[in-house]
Amino acid sequence: MLELPPIPRLRPEDRAARRSGLLDLFESHVYGRTPAGGHLDRVAVRTDEPVDGGRRVELDVTVAGPRGERTVPVLVHVPEGAPVAVVVALNFAGNHATTPAPGVRIGRNRDVARGSRASRWPYRAILGRGYAVATAHYEDFEIDSPGHAVEGVRGLFSHDPRDPHGWGAIGAWAWGLSRVFEAMAGVPGFEPGAAVALGHSRLGKAALWAGAQDGRFAAVVANDSGCGGAGLHRHRAPGKETIAAITARFPHWFAPTFAGYADREADLPVDAHELLALIAPRAVHVASAVEDLWADPLGEYLATVAASPAYEAFGLTGTRSVDEGSAVLPTLGQRVGGRLSYHARPGGHDLTAQDWELALDAADDAFTAEAAPS
Repeated sequence: MLELPPIPRLRPEDRAARRSGLLDLFESHVYGRTPAGGHLDRVAVRTDEPVDGGRRVELDVTVAGPRGERTVPVLVHVPEGAPVAVVVALNFAGNHATTPAPGVRIGRNRDVARGSRASRWPYRAILGRGYAVATAHYEDFEIDSPGHAVEGVRGLFSHDPRDPHGWGAIGAWAWGLSRVFEAMAGVPGFEPGAAVALGHSRLGKAALWAGAQDGRFAAVVANDSGCGGAGLHRHRAPGKETIAAITARFPHWFAPTFAGYADREADLPVDAHELLALIAPRAVHVASAVEDLWADPLGEYLATVAASPAYEAFGLTGTRSVDEGSAVLPTLGQRVGGRLSYHARPGGHDLTAQDWELALDAADDAFTAEAAPS
């Protein structure tokens, strides 16, 4: 039987204290503590040109901390009409890899072909749904390899690798998502109250952590985020990634304390459903792929079921009512739930046009539904 830390039904006056306590546990035991003192320093528009259905803007976004600054290229697509919601999402291969457009500058990954990852970035369809999208290469914020913290944004702060609660790369990427969101204030046509943090795989983990810390994200979408994201640590499933596996291969992603829970998942004082609950009453959509056993799609779905009481406390709907919360995935290709929702699709570990379509359905509902009661 799956035994999870319960999510209590709290009085409104007790929710802030409960949220603060949960956030502290995730900082101490999973992601590490994001230091204070960092900020968006300045934004420069490099290019602004029309595209089909809107316009494409390239920004130089300079972020700063107590020990210096660094400039990150950000690619923005904005649809016709204003104001619009924006999806903020980091990419794996460079901005030029998300589109075949010849004018987009090539970043650090010069060996990656222009437009080679465009299938994950259906810009025309996103603009057609009335959303802007802003992206940056994740390694422009933090190099995805152990031992490189001082070369990324963590190097803008005092960083002690011996600190058991020091922030990892996921924390740095989450911090970067917030800075990209702030940079959008310099782009005309952006609605600041309607921002979505979206991420795939390790960047889905970062999107969830960004949403948990930064209440300015009105919605969060985590696609195939698995262990350390929306996947339950305590759910046992053949072929799933474990804390032992993820911290052995990617020790730089998390606080050093997290590795201490290898093969001790039951001792971790939090689990993924509580990460989702930290974002309530704002919208969360979790997406899985049935062949992506490493990310544990059933464990991701069960996390949304277990997090549903946090949304019900606000008079909102989660996924608990779907088939009475049975331990089987919902119908493939269907989004289920309400303010907290879920879908699974056929196929493997990827970010597809169908994932985008259902994620934007969730965002539509979040931005058109009545506000949650306090």
